[in-house]
This record gives sequence, structure tokens and C-alpha cells, in this order.
Amino acid sequence: MGRNGTRKPVFYFDGLDNKFEQVLYGTVFVDGFYGSYKPLYTNEAQLWNAWGGRRPLDVPVCGFTGNMCPRNFILENLTWIIIAAFIVLCAIVAAAAGIVYSMQKARPAIVPCKVE
Repeated sequence: MGRNGTRKPVFYFDGLDNKFEQVLYGTVFVDGFYGSYKPLYTNEAQLWNAWGGRRPLDVPVCGFTGNMCPRNFILENLTWIIIAAFIVLCAIVAAAAGIVYSMQKARPAIVPCKVE
């Protein structure tokens, strides 16, 4: 209590350590309109055991509504991928047909003539 009867609240910042035991990580003292935070930890990684010792992102990767997710390359460009695959397939078929045609055309020159 203050000298004129006002409250001076103290807030405690508790958490669980990696053994799931309760640990006091800090205190907040409030005096009127002013507050002061006193950390009782030496390494911030202690606070984020559930996150692998790293502070979580301010904004999630996909945003708060889920519409900011990175687009999938294949789904984004599926039409172009199908067109490119069709062109490559046509080129392979044309090359195979050209090879077969040239072999058929050269075959009479390779086969020896029959002498009777």
C-alpha cells in the first residue's frame, strides 16, 4: 500500500522450465502510472523451452488468417509445366521417329545384294 492508501501491485512472471517445474522468470512492480520489469533470468532461451529456445515469430509464416502462405511452385505453374512436358515429349517422339526413319532409309544400302 502507498502512503495515501493506494495499491502498489506486484505481478509475477512464472513459467515452466524444461523439467516442467514452475520457475519465477521476472516481476513487474507498479507504482501509480509507472511500472518496472525486473527479469530474473539470464538467457532468454530459458523462456522459450517449448519453441526450442527461440522466440516465436511476431507474425506466423502463413499470417494470422492463413492467406500469406508461400505458394506451391508446381500448383502455381501447373499449366506451364504441362505445356513444357508436352513439348519435351513431342521432341522425344520426333527424335525417335527421325532415328527410325533414317535407319529404314539406310537399310537397303546395308543389306548386301543377292547374287544368283
